[in-house]
Amino acid sequence: MESRRIARLSRVALLGAALVFLASGVYFRFANLGWKFFWFDETWNSMLVSGRSYEELEATLFNDREIGREELLACQRLDPARGPLETVRAVAIDDSQHPPLYYFLLRLWAGWLGDSVAMFRTFSVLAGLLAIPLAYGLSLELFGTWRAGVLAALLMAVSPLHVLYAQQARPYAFWTALILASSLALARALRLGRRRDWLLYGVLLAAAFYTHLLSLFVAVAHGLAVAASTPGWTLRPLRLPAPLARYLAATLAAGMALVPWMVVMVSHQRVIRRKLAWMKQDLGLVAQVKAWALDLGSVFLDAVQLRSPPLAGGAIRILRWAPYVAICILVLYALWVVARRGAGPSRWLVLCLAVAPALPAVVPDLVLGGKRSAAARFLIPCYLGAQLAVAHVVAAGSGSGKPAVRRVWRAAAALLLAAGAVSIALNSRVFRTWEKEEGENPPAIARALNECERPLVVASTAGWNAGEMFTLSHLLGAPVRIRFVREGSAPEIRSGASDLFAYNPSRRLEAALRARGWRLEGPVAGTRFLWRMVR
Repeated sequence: MESRRIARLSRVALLGAALVFLASGVYFRFANLGWKFFWFDETWNSMLVSGRSYEELEATLFNDREIGREELLACQRLDPARGPLETVRAVAIDDSQHPPLYYFLLRLWAGWLGDSVAMFRTFSVLAGLLAIPLAYGLSLELFGTWRAGVLAALLMAVSPLHVLYAQQARPYAFWTALILASSLALARALRLGRRRDWLLYGVLLAAAFYTHLLSLFVAVAHGLAVAASTPGWTLRPLRLPAPLARYLAATLAAGMALVPWMVVMVSHQRVIRRKLAWMKQDLGLVAQVKAWALDLGSVFLDAVQLRSPPLAGGAIRILRWAPYVAICILVLYALWVVARRGAGPSRWLVLCLAVAPALPAVVPDLVLGGKRSAAARFLIPCYLGAQLAVAHVVAAGSGSGKPAVRRVWRAAAALLLAAGAVSIALNSRVFRTWEKEEGENPPAIARALNECERPLVVASTAGWNAGEMFTLSHLLGAPVRIRFVREGSAPEIRSGASDLFAYNPSRRLEAALRARGWRLEGPVAGTRFLWRMVR
């Protein structure tokens, strides 16, 4: 009788702990949503959603006149005269490497509920919340145990990486949900063989294609899993087994649906090459490996200090890296266990999802140089495969018949969930988190400008300067004025500004200013690109 009571209390305690972790994942996805730094990619997305093209901005803002922050903010808000089709057109012209489904849906969302920063991000929050039951459903479908399903859902709920992307007005939380949903539809189609499941898979795959082009490699991973889990097939014509034939039909239909956007991409390939040039910047092998470890680790925990050099030396540095090394070892062990003991489609789907989508980023980086694989967002499908494997192995160990083994794996589950919950709680209070990649410090620039009475900032439209001014617009005070000038031209300053600054001046702009009698001093303390103009 006493043992039954203890067992019942243990189940209640486990249920309570699970609900706490789940509630933490929900709460911290909404926490400080409108306060957190609205960075470059998000401001650019808001302009695309508003239907404004870069060519239009050149005509209205980048024309050598003084403007205030309100004009920059206005370009990031919706124009009732521009509907979702204008949004698709803007994406096609200026950002066609990103398919338009997310932007189209976000335009509808903001049109109904408002275009504030918090509301823009709420769409991603809801997609991130949808990923939690999808992770449960996929894990349950693959491994057939409620323990694996619950643990996969809880790991998704408190994952620092997924919470970070769920709080951004970017397509990655939505893409995550589509990867999970399409994988779940594929697993059900393979098990049940129903046409409606294959039809659903094709529709979800097409939606994933129209959300992110790297979904093509998710489809490849799915295809490898189907082929590997279908015994006895050959390449003889018209003799493909039903699962493989139906997979090919669904994937072909989804691919055909993407053809119109591929035509758009071909017609704007020069713009795409310019936008993706940053991928070719070589980090070096050591930095690349560190980035892989940090990004994989951030799926389960997030020690922000490791991403902010300089690091402490000696034993402190080793201690900080120890959790990330442990997580990498756990993931490799979990994948090995799935490879050795997994059965049928579940084994191959997890393994292929964890490995195949990484190869197009990792191999070019290692052979040609670059930092494609250092961008955590590009490897989201791989991280999902890793999470499924870890959830399966830890859940299986937690239900072991050997008490010692059971205690070890339950402690591991508790540590993983606690590490994630603590990480997302700490990150909720960080204004600018690590994945918001920028070389400058926008808050420091804003503080320097806001301390002046009537400052004027001169910026050329070269590089990313214009986009960074849009980012700063959310931090600047009303008196700050901005003047965009053509690269190499020398503005004649006749305004009544109290202080003059140049933002990230190129050599051509600096020479043009010098010809007008100006010299640059700085950079201003706490910044890299803000220089004071003096005579």
